[in-house]
Amino acid sequence: MDDVLVTGPRAQVVGLLADLKKNVAIRQVGIAEKPGDELTYLSRTVRRVAGGYELEGNWHLVEKLAQQLQLKDSEPVSTPATRYRQQPAQAT
Repeated sequence: MDDVLVTGPRAQVVGLLADLKKNVAIRQVGIAEKPGDELTYLSRTVRRVAGGYELEGNWHLVEKLAQQLQLKDSEPVSTPATRYRQQPAQAT
């Protein structure tokens, strides 16, 4: 089995993990039950927040990619945006 992230009601998650342990060697890395709880999954931080979860990217991979693309010393630029402006109807 590969890496698995399980979410749901606690009783169902505990039951599923117990069933899996009967047939497969698994390692449980953490439980994020209440807002503020964090765990690491695939080198990313999973954080429990009100109403769900936040997944924080792996900044080491971003840095490595920036280095490979030779963007390390690049300067950020803003992307211009245009605002939608409803044009008044022209009289004919």
